[in-house]
Amino acid sequence: MLVLLLKASEQKEEQPMSGASRRRYPSDLTEFKWQLLARILPPPSHKGRHRSTDLRDVLNAINYRWQTNCSWRMLPHDFPAWQTVYTYYQHWLKLGLIGVVRDVILSNNPDSALQLRQKQCASVAQVVENPSHRQHDLTA
Repeated sequence: MLVLLLKASEQKEEQPMSGASRRRYPSDLTEFKWQLLARILPPPSHKGRHRSTDLRDVLNAINYRWQTNCSWRMLPHDFPAWQTVYTYYQHWLKLGLIGVVRDVILSNNPDSALQLRQKQCASVAQVVENPSHRQHDLTA
């Protein structure tokens, strides 16, 4: 009976934070950081197939790669396929989200890191929208 209780408690500890059936890595996102990042990720596209990949697993794989400095092809097999993770990484890089993701993951206060990044983006948008802030006028 004691053995069964020990096995049951071990199984509870192995439950992953995301929907996948895998053990947690030390590089996995905390629930708080995941909630912050989930708010800024783009919604699924209305074109093509429905999203079948858990974005938390994708972010966990990207963070694993950052922490271990492994190549894309060396990602452990319990993450989504490396090609899938790489595609999301490239897409988010083009959108400018990877810097925000990195800031939130590395920050001891991720909420303030996200707010700071949002302020920076807002100030850049003001410069782009208001031509009087530009240093050089290309039409002259």
